[in-house]
Amino acid sequence: MATEKKIKKGPYDIISNVIVSFFALLSLFPLYWLLTSSFKYSSDVVKMPPDWFPTSFTLDNYVDLFNNQPLLDGPLIV
Repeated sequence: MATEKKIKKGPYDIISNVIVSFFALLSLFPLYWLLTSSFKYSSDVVKMPPDWFPTSFTLDNYVDLFNNQPLLDGPLIV
């Protein structure tokens, strides 16, 4: 049988994992903000202080995107 080596995790490994996890979550925040803002009303997007967790959702922005935008009327391949 092959012997298995146990890797000891020191305090620096744990601290570095916490720091990397924090920056990974921090880098995902703009994506979260973009997604939640797309479901908010326009007045809620620019409200100060902002709502970190939206209280009301709307699909009006997507309806406007697909119905009223001239960019999507023509061919997408030029």
